[in-house]
Amino acid sequence: MAAMTQDKAAVEQAHVAEELVLDNVDGLRAAVQEACKKYEAEVGHKLPADLVSDVRMARFLSAHAQDEGKAASAYEQMLAWRKEMEIEALRKKHLEEVEILQQSSFPHWKEIREAGEYGPWYVAGKSHAGDLVHLEVIGASDPSFLLTQVSDRMVLEHYIGFFETRAKILDSLSAETNRMVRTVQIRDLSKFGVSLVQHASAMKVLSAVMKAGSAYYPESSSKVIFVNTPMSFYGVWKMASMALRQRTLDKVTFLQSRYHRELLKYVEPRVIHRLEKMKSIDNHDFIEKGEEEDHLPLEISATVSVAAGKTDYYPLWMTRSGPRSKAVIEVSVPSGSAAGTEPPSAELIFCSNAEGHKVEETKLPGAAYATGVPGRYEVTFPEMLPDTVQDAYLLVTFDNTASWMMSLSVPLKVSFTGEAAA
Repeated sequence: MAAMTQDKAAVEQAHVAEELVLDNVDGLRAAVQEACKKYEAEVGHKLPADLVSDVRMARFLSAHAQDEGKAASAYEQMLAWRKEMEIEALRKKHLEEVEILQQSSFPHWKEIREAGEYGPWYVAGKSHAGDLVHLEVIGASDPSFLLTQVSDRMVLEHYIGFFETRAKILDSLSAETNRMVRTVQIRDLSKFGVSLVQHASAMKVLSAVMKAGSAYYPESSSKVIFVNTPMSFYGVWKMASMALRQRTLDKVTFLQSRYHRELLKYVEPRVIHRLEKMKSIDNHDFIEKGEEEDHLPLEISATVSVAAGKTDYYPLWMTRSGPRSKAVIEVSVPSGSAAGTEPPSAELIFCSNAEGHKVEETKLPGAAYATGVPGRYEVTFPEMLPDTVQDAYLLVTFDNTASWMMSLSVPLKVSFTGEAAA
């Protein structure tokens, strides 16, 4: 095999930790003290300690640029909403012992699961800054059908259970680390359909859930990323996002199908792979069971569509050891090609999180991995990557920039041939 060369390019990390600012928390707590006493008298329950903690006060202040007056007003609105939703009674009934972020921890989960709604992967890993990573496949279930099986109130209470539990966990982590721990939320829209907007009640519930998460549990997210975003989603988002605060909207990014480089600025390759796993499996019981084995096939057939004047790639998750440490890639001649045409050449680009969590790209010329058979490449996880890098994405890339009129559809077969762990 030809000697391997590499061309590296580093991309700055997008996600950094933020210190916990506690300078004004006592002032805010004093400003809302009377409102808290009134609330407790009206609902007949003491406010939970996490609601008046330093970290929770810091979140409200951070959400309102350290403006004590605005933060106090937002906090009092939160109390009014808690009273309306009877949240203290809900916590006492369902959440007193709950410390785990998973669907079966929250109210009415059995009814919701029976209606076909499998919850997100609430803690699929941590971001480079230490935030919890939330993965979700939007459209994996039919919201219209869901709301014929359970009431709007039950769905709201289920999500309130999630918000309450998440807030306690985030606050606890923040106090332990002295930094503002939030979530990075990655939502896949590849299964999104318009059934959501065709059901008025579903849109109403969605808006209520989004408003609650944004206004009453502030600074719970550091970034929200939608991937595989179809054009039809933007209309839904325009309506649903009216309930969100501008600070929340500023954290939202929309990406299409080529999202791997951007996501690697926030999370490890393994976390992106977990999203792919969720998309490929309808029943997400493996999340509840904590199963980590790889459910994706070791044989893949796909077609890479490359628009005229563009480059595009097929992503392959590879690991330093195990079956995915080696891959045989077979590129076929695009259909409709003239007789005698050879398969298009592929450029192999490894994307990984190097030290400092910067995204590093290592280009491996396809010629170095050619086998003598046209279109066939044998790739091994690169030894030159730092030992701390245990997995990476191989982007099998095709260049169609020479054509300004014709798109390119490249058939691809992949077999992972590494040895399974003993």
